[in-house]
Amino acid sequence: MDTQPKSDSSRIVCAWCDSTIRDGSAHPISHGICINCLGDNFNFPIENLSLLNRDVADHLPYGFIRLDANGIVLEYNTAESMLSGLPRQNVVGKNFFRTIAPCTCVKQFEGKIKDMIAGGKPARDQIEFLFKFPGRVTMVNLAMIYEPTRNEVILLIRKAQQDGKKDPKAQ
Repeated sequence: MDTQPKSDSSRIVCAWCDSTIRDGSAHPISHGICINCLGDNFNFPIENLSLLNRDVADHLPYGFIRLDANGIVLEYNTAESMLSGLPRQNVVGKNFFRTIAPCTCVKQFEGKIKDMIAGGKPARDQIEFLFKFPGRVTMVNLAMIYEPTRNEVILLIRKAQQDGKKDPKAQ
């Protein structure tokens, strides 16, 4: 899979930690995942999250959700299915904010994504959020990335941790 951006001079930053993956002067900034944030399953960084395919996304150690600008789920990886308890086939093609996770219909979450889209340029934000699914409440650390050339939003999701231990509320 080609994860390289089209321009070799673009700056690429990690969606999780905001560290520079590749320096460059071209705009806009592209978002990837650095090797430190990927874990042991990867030998090199991902330089363009917008080009990530399902096979690679399924190897990520945390949730990956790709949404179109209207909030329709385009991709939903295995780790996110395990975290949420929702099977991929019940999620892809549905509106994330209205049908899958209505708890995200708040300014802190959906509002930030709408602001990113309205800005019209590559954007990244990171929040902690409490997902409330039937029978399951999970505090997560979430990275939100907007890619204007594809008009898509990517969500990276992992359980929040406190003092090096998994959050007891996330069980």
